[in-house]
Amino acid sequence: MKKYIKKAAALVAMSCILVTGTAACGTPDDTEVAVNMGDRQLTYGFVNFYAQLMQVYYDSFYGMYYGTDFWSMDVSESGDGSETMESNTREEILYELEKMYRLYDHAADYGLSLTDEEIAAADAAGEQFMDENNKTAIKNMTATAEIVAEYLKVSTLASRVEDAILEETDITVTEEDAASRTFSYVEIDLNGTYDYSTGAETEYTDEEKQALTESGDAFAAEAKQGAESDAKVKALAAEDEAKAASGDASGDASGDAADVSDLDSFSALASDYGYTVQTYSYAPDDEDMDEAVIEAADALKEGEVSDPISVSNDDGDYIYVLRLDSEYDEDATASKLEELEEEQRQDHFDEVYEGYQEESDFEVVESVWKKVSFAGMYETKTNIQDDTGTESGDASGDASGDASGDASGNAQTASGDET
Repeated sequence: MKKYIKKAAALVAMSCILVTGTAACGTPDDTEVAVNMGDRQLTYGFVNFYAQLMQVYYDSFYGMYYGTDFWSMDVSESGDGSETMESNTREEILYELEKMYRLYDHAADYGLSLTDEEIAAADAAGEQFMDENNKTAIKNMTATAEIVAEYLKVSTLASRVEDAILEETDITVTEEDAASRTFSYVEIDLNGTYDYSTGAETEYTDEEKQALTESGDAFAAEAKQGAESDAKVKALAAEDEAKAASGDASGDASGDAADVSDLDSFSALASDYGYTVQTYSYAPDDEDMDEAVIEAADALKEGEVSDPISVSNDDGDYIYVLRLDSEYDEDATASKLEELEEEQRQDHFDEVYEGYQEESDFEVVESVWKKVSFAGMYETKTNIQDDTGTESGDASGDASGDASGDASGNAQTASGDET
């Protein structure tokens, strides 16, 4: 949610929002109720403003790659057109609106509130938005100073509540849970070829599969010999370096040790065979890599190469050959630990939030919600670079200034144009 709020908050701080092309037809009553949520009612004006902020972001980002008709793109997994960019975005907007207000309503539970200065900054940002933006865009966005300020206040406090919930999580995962091993591997596809230009798939014949299998066997056998040679060279280099350090050997062996530090006959041999080497890190209870591959990796010591591993799954038939790179990968372990901690925080947040959802219904008035339109294209003077800010600065969703678009002076730079 925080990234999503940052996108919208960044847009409030963006200079010169314009609308081009055909805007939404007709102007619905901005005071019509679009959503009922307990005692709260969200008007068409507010809901549409939030949706149009998202359109500004999407137009700026996806429009660069897909042109003006990207809203109708098929994004369904089946490719049957059942989901489009627009239908998915509409669902996401409603989800985020609900979450934003439910979290906002629980700010007092965490002793959170906006200061008088933050409230004043949000109000000032709302006025500045109206003063300095294109009037046609403002009308299309159903923006008012009050709506802009309301959005900034609610999103700011909601984001802080989310942070508070995540931070209160009782983290129980340990480094042992995240202890990761890393291996390099080649994957030999026994299924066939795919022509990306035509989309045609051609299955391998039995003879071709046999040839690929024999090639994998030969590669594994050579890779094992290479691994043994690598191990001997590294052991001798380490022995020479130890002697040099103790003064038992003349000369400096550190150069030899450095030369073998990057010794990698596995990758060199794979290249000779036309294989691509990939790496994979895994912790206990890994569920992403095939179980047979993980079992083979567990049986290896650092530097050892496996026998060919035959794998059959829903994607087809494959052969894997592994080389264990590390029995304990510190970087991968640290990354996995962070991932597990984040999963635990998210699980806690989901549990708390589900309780909030049970407090009242979130009822969408479909006859009003369907009036929200993504017609036309928005243009912005400042291009959006990523999910959290713009080229002109960072608007992170804080009405105090560094997230409300800095109401003290960075809300917008107007072009004065009307379309």
